[in-house]
Amino acid sequence: MSQSDAYHVLAKDAGNRLKSYILGYASGATGVFFLSLADTSTTFTIWQKTFLILALLFFVATTVICLYELHVDARRFFYVAKQLELAPEK
Repeated sequence: MSQSDAYHVLAKDAGNRLKSYILGYASGATGVFFLSLADTSTTFTIWQKTFLILALLFFVATTVICLYELHVDARRFFYVAKQLELAPEK
C-alpha cells in the first residue's frame, strides 16, 4: 500500500466516523432531553428552564463542532493523498 493510498484510507475513515458520531450524539442527547421533558406534571423553575435551554444549545454547538472537525480531517487527508500522488516517484 502506497503512502497516498494510506491517506485515502484515513480520509475515508474520517468520513465514515461521521455516522457513528451522529448516531451517538443524537440518541444520547435526545434521550436525556425527552426524559427531562416527558413528565408533564412537573413544572420547571425559571433557572431550570434556563439551564435546560443552555444545555440544548451546548449540545447543538458540540455536535456542529464535531461534525466540522470530521469534515476538516477528511479533507485534509484527501488533499495530502492527492499531493502525494502528484509528487514524482523516486
